[in-house]
Amino acid sequence: MRGYHIHINGCVQGVGFRPFVYRLALAFELKGSVSNSGSGVHIYFSAEDETAQAFYQKCIADAPQNASISEHLMEVIEVDDFNSFQIIESDNSADINLGITPDFAICDSCKAEIEQSENRRVDYAFNTCTECGPRYSIMQEVPFDRDTTTMDAFPMCADCQSEYENTSDRRFYAQTISCKSCGVKLNLIEKSGVEISDQTVCINKTAQAISAGQIVAVKGLTGYLFCCDATNAKVIQTLRDRKHRSHKPFAVMFPDLNSLSEFKLSDSEAALLTGKVSPVLITAIPENSGELGLDQIAPQLSQLGVMLPNSPLMHLICQAFGKPIIATSANISGSPIVANESETSIQQLFSVADLVLSHNREITFPQDDSVVKFTPQLKRHIILRRSRGLAPNIFDVNTVEDGVLALGAELKGSFAMSHSRRTFVSQYAGNLLNYDNQERFKEQAYRFQQLLKTTPKRFVSDLHPEQFCQQLCLELDPSGINTQKVQHHEAHFTAVLAENELLESDQNILGIVWDGTGFGTDGNIWGGEFFSYKQGEITRVDHIDEYTHFAGDKFSQEPRLAALSIFGRTDLVESKFTDKELDVYLNRMNASDLKSTSMGRIFDAVSSILGLTDYNSYEGFAAMLVEQKAQEYFATIGYDFDLTFELDSSSKTNMSYVLKQIAKAASNGEKSSLIAAKFHNTLVQLIDQIAAENQAQVLAFSGGCFQNGILCDLIEMRLGKRFQLAFHKQLSPNDENISFGQLMHPTVTPIQQTIQKLHSICA
Repeated sequence: MRGYHIHINGCVQGVGFRPFVYRLALAFELKGSVSNSGSGVHIYFSAEDETAQAFYQKCIADAPQNASISEHLMEVIEVDDFNSFQIIESDNSADINLGITPDFAICDSCKAEIEQSENRRVDYAFNTCTECGPRYSIMQEVPFDRDTTTMDAFPMCADCQSEYENTSDRRFYAQTISCKSCGVKLNLIEKSGVEISDQTVCINKTAQAISAGQIVAVKGLTGYLFCCDATNAKVIQTLRDRKHRSHKPFAVMFPDLNSLSEFKLSDSEAALLTGKVSPVLITAIPENSGELGLDQIAPQLSQLGVMLPNSPLMHLICQAFGKPIIATSANISGSPIVANESETSIQQLFSVADLVLSHNREITFPQDDSVVKFTPQLKRHIILRRSRGLAPNIFDVNTVEDGVLALGAELKGSFAMSHSRRTFVSQYAGNLLNYDNQERFKEQAYRFQQLLKTTPKRFVSDLHPEQFCQQLCLELDPSGINTQKVQHHEAHFTAVLAENELLESDQNILGIVWDGTGFGTDGNIWGGEFFSYKQGEITRVDHIDEYTHFAGDKFSQEPRLAALSIFGRTDLVESKFTDKELDVYLNRMNASDLKSTSMGRIFDAVSSILGLTDYNSYEGFAAMLVEQKAQEYFATIGYDFDLTFELDSSSKTNMSYVLKQIAKAASNGEKSSLIAAKFHNTLVQLIDQIAAENQAQVLAFSGGCFQNGILCDLIEMRLGKRFQLAFHKQLSPNDENISFGQLMHPTVTPIQQTIQKLHSICA
């Protein structure tokens, strides 16, 4: 008999790994111990060689379903004198070198318990077990134990302690265990100042208030949500007015999967909604959508964001109300989600809500809900917002050094940090033009460093001299000696290369990076870029033909301006302006030296020419309408339809040439859906021809334009047999991936030293 040590790393804490190992060890009749540390799970035991190997294989093969193992090894050690098998106290002195477990949606077992009248946890709004509940959002330190989370404020009662110590109980060693007697408490606050603490009354009054047409701010798993009746058009409009959110769609929370039966969800969509992430799912609105106030929920859109209750509290509220509710982040549009209670926060909530349903468990890492969709034909998974349940992402990499902090982009912020051969990518941080978001971003980045017990040594920012990330770099590194700058679209390209393990590829790779805006190395605005990648060198090989950018931020807010710049002064375009407006904008356009290659503005111009919208009431609205129009046609005719507009023989990237054909087709009475479909086909043809010119073998796609499901499907159907295609998998194609790309950029992490292995361990 010999002594053995098994070390397992990855997302292996907060998933029930220690109780799993304990039960397995008892089944094998082993003596030893299991514990957590900053470097993962450690198992020490003595056994015969054959038994040790069988136990080791079982530990890996039958690991808890929420675990994600990145590394594991077993080594022989000196025999210790073990008397029994024990779970021993965690070691928090070791360097942090493990994955950070995201929050999990309520599991079926916990859901069933709160519905059983004979169960002691019936109607308990914070029921959890080893399989579900808060993780990242309540962490204060690593490793994950009760005393390193905000659950430390709730000492276990005798009954919970008994379950916690009972090896046959499903809550054996569950760190977030609690019940009505010892756990988290609800508190319903009225504007008058009256507070109600009876748990059942809180739930019932919340449901009654929603039914009566009121707005309730509910403290959920990772932050507050504004909730109201999704069938009451009047209260939805009131919510829009108070939240200052004129058109951007709201997510709708349905009581259960059965209540979504009219939506004809695919198996993949249903599995995502009912799984451990339980995000907002963007899906097609059915012809019969019941009594939903769709004109107020998702104006002008044919898709809706749907979700299921992800926590016991939301499940109880939805069951008590019995109908769909609006469940949107509790903030004034553009500001960070409210997560904890202060006088200022409560006042902010009451500026929108009529009631506030709070609880006394602190949230350390606030997050919005994640948002996901599937492409319409091939059902490719696209992450639109990476937050609760999906973040933080952890990639195994070998960077130049630990302690590099990349600060990402401005419109869809995130930060990334290298530590112990890993890269950690934070959750979505919102629009960093907003001061409150900037302060939240700095706070979260600092807390994350505390979690990892590290301090950054180097910093990476975007090239843009006026962006918040550059200003923050100056705060953190006043001399600038330890700061590097990476071009926005090169960061996009690097992110998709790294995520697809292509940084060491010797193939000819063409990067197609299309989005709304990014500061170029020439001082202009880029966004319709083609890059090559060879042996750690990124080269801009082509781009959309330049057009004039003018009128500052209005250029991205009003698609008619993009049409004027790209398409030119025609009767169609002029009809969109008053004479005074036209004079002002023409003067500004003629006086501007700033050029743009943005594909996002091309979509805006198409939207304007087709008469879909001349105003972007929120980011991406015009592009969504163009995609929606194309989907109307493809859904009817099928995807074999491959008509395109002609590309300019002298410059394939001349989009004004394409737009003139679009305008002619529209004036000739062609359906806007047909024109939008041909436009999408034309973009795929453009990619095909640029790829052929550059003898590309691999095509890699990044940027917000590749949130377009029709475009992604067409690329795969038209080009997938002739090229290797690389899309984002665990990251969003939008600017949330910029921080990861900055960190992995060849100028920051030279390729010859970079990836030994690269794969997400928190899928």
